[in-house]
This record gives sequence, C-alpha cells and structure tokens, in this order.
Amino acid sequence: MRNFNKIFCTSLAAIMLVCSGCAKEDSSSSNESADSGISGAISAVDSEGSSLNEKAHAGEYLTKLSEKLKQGSYTMKCTVTNSAFDEEIKLMRMVSGDNVYQLQEESAGSYGVISVDGKTYNFDNSAGMYQQTESVSPQSIIDEVISRNLPMAEDREEDTADGIVTEQYTYTGDTYITNITFYFDEKSGDLKKYTLKYTIEGQDDMTETRNVDFMSFEVDQSVFSLDFLDQMHDFGSMTEDERFDFCRDVCSQKGITTDYLDKMDISEEDFKKIDFSTFLNLIYSI
Repeated sequence: MRNFNKIFCTSLAAIMLVCSGCAKEDSSSSNESADSGISGAISAVDSEGSSLNEKAHAGEYLTKLSEKLKQGSYTMKCTVTNSAFDEEIKLMRMVSGDNVYQLQEESAGSYGVISVDGKTYNFDNSAGMYQQTESVSPQSIIDEVISRNLPMAEDREEDTADGIVTEQYTYTGDTYITNITFYFDEKSGDLKKYTLKYTIEGQDDMTETRNVDFMSFEVDQSVFSLDFLDQMHDFGSMTEDERFDFCRDVCSQKGITTDYLDKMDISEEDFKKIDFSTFLNLIYSI
C-alpha cells in the first residue's frame, strides 16, 4: 500500500517541480509543482526559527553548478524512482531568466507549472485544466540549498564509483528530516543524479532518486508561450455549477466511481467548491 501521494512526493522532493504523489488513499496530500514542495518545506523550517550556520557554504561542486545555472538559461530532464511507488516519473525543468516551465509525466498523464512575466499557472494536461496561482515560481533544489546557505555534511555518503564525488545536505524540521545527496562527475563537474531520503514522523521512511538524463544551458523558448492554456478549462474562473459538471465529467472519463469518492472522503457535492490541488490529487490517485 502506498503511504504517500505521488503528487506530494515529487513536490516535497522538488524537481527542481510543482506537482507529484504516492497513496491512493490519502486525499489530503497537497499538490505543489516538483520544486515548490521542497521550497515550502524549507520555509517551514525557517519559520520555526531553525538556526543555520551563517558561515557555512555549499560544497565545491554544487557551488560551481549553481553559478552555471544562474547564468540565466538551462534545461534539465530527470527520471525519478521512489521507494513509495513502483512507477518511473519523468521530470523536466526549463528556465530562462525569470520564466520557468516544469512538467511531470507519468502513466496517467502530465501536469506542471509555468511562470511567465511574473504570472504563474498550475496546469494538468490529462483533465485539460489550469488555474493561476499566487505562488511564486518554484526554485530548484540547488537554488534552495545555495540560498539557504546550508552546510555540506561532514559525515557524507562515501563516493560510490570511480570518478564520482558526492556532496550531502540535510534539512531538519520538527517532524521530518530530509537528506539530499548530489552525485557529480569528478572531472567535468556534471550532475549525474541526486537522492532524497525522507524521515517523516508517523510515516514510513522514503527514498527518491533522480537520475539526470539531460542537462543543457540552452532553452527552447517556445515552451514559454501561454497559448496552450487557451485550449484548457480555467478551473479558477468556473462557477460552482460549472465546476460541478466539469469534475463529474472528468471523473466519469477516468472511471472514478462514487464508491471511490466515498473512500477518499469526497462527495460529488464537494465538486462545487473543490480546489485545484485536491482535484488534481484525486484524478491521479487512481
């Protein structure tokens, strides 16, 4: 049985993204695009007054990669595996200045976030819906580690292969610990993969691995066109009746029965006021 929602997992882990998951029975998981999740988690730690070593700095390899990313444009594609679910997930992040496009693909469909000219939208290709959000464009894990000035762990994982060096960092909250280990090519400095190990109070421990399939410091600018939203339903502007009809139609198309809704503690009447994140979690929980 899955103990997390895939949408929650990859968002907590962050894609360098806005949406991800693992427990078919957990309708309370929040949907935040792959990297916004980790950002929120770290912000929660800071809000509790956790003291970070102001003199500490990221390791040599992560620092050099961060400097390259800050030059303005890059494309990163990853394959994600997670101990909490069997499916491989594809994540893509494209950045050009302040514009960000992130996409998560799995067998049930694809969804993500796009931020252009200061406006950010969550979208789902499977249901054909989107909603503008007040959230800022999500940072990457690398950006977060650097901006929070987290120290590299002294007791890090040993280098596991010839020519590979590792750097490990730890986030500690009141109810969770997240260890992130980056694996770099010793000569080129290329990021090969990174793993995230979660220890969450009241939950089973979880390990996520993100293998970097592609990395380029160029971007296809066409991804930042918002024209594709014109072909989708604006979830945020729907009336209660429109939202009710839309959600019911999507559930019918995806085989989500009233019995399943009951299991998720959702009624059809709830569709009138259901929020984008909750509905997205529902349709990807099947």
